[in-house]
Amino acid sequence: MLRGTYQQMAHKMWQHKILRMELVKYLLRAIAAECSDICSTKTASMLRRCSSDDMLKFNPEALCEEWMEKAPLFYSILMSSALSGRRKDVKTVTWLPSVALAGSVLLRERSRGMNAMQLLVTTIIKSSGSQVDTCMFFFPFFVIV
Repeated sequence: MLRGTYQQMAHKMWQHKILRMELVKYLLRAIAAECSDICSTKTASMLRRCSSDDMLKFNPEALCEEWMEKAPLFYSILMSSALSGRRKDVKTVTWLPSVALAGSVLLRERSRGMNAMQLLVTTIIKSSGSQVDTCMFFFPFFVIV
């Protein structure tokens, strides 16, 4: 018979040093499996689509939604790293452009074919010159001087 809630049991396991190390190893294996699935050529991610038509349709919000479906653990770690608990809208925020960019950089490091976001940012920088307005429309976190 179990005593206590699942949250209490998880808390006690997390406090135990040896169990904590094993839980972290398991978590890392799960994240690696999710990232392998995203980078797989069988399930083509938005980050693999680099044609000019795909670049025009690229949307960071749709990318984050893709990660929510295919790699919820990877995405939740990115979001919890980006959001502060002091933020008032922390419960309602479902995606951030900075999370899309950060995740795409990490996935590109894993697989060179996952470079749609980097190509888009490079194109915006090269074509806009010193015009910040265009860049601010697509990526409000990105400032060009």
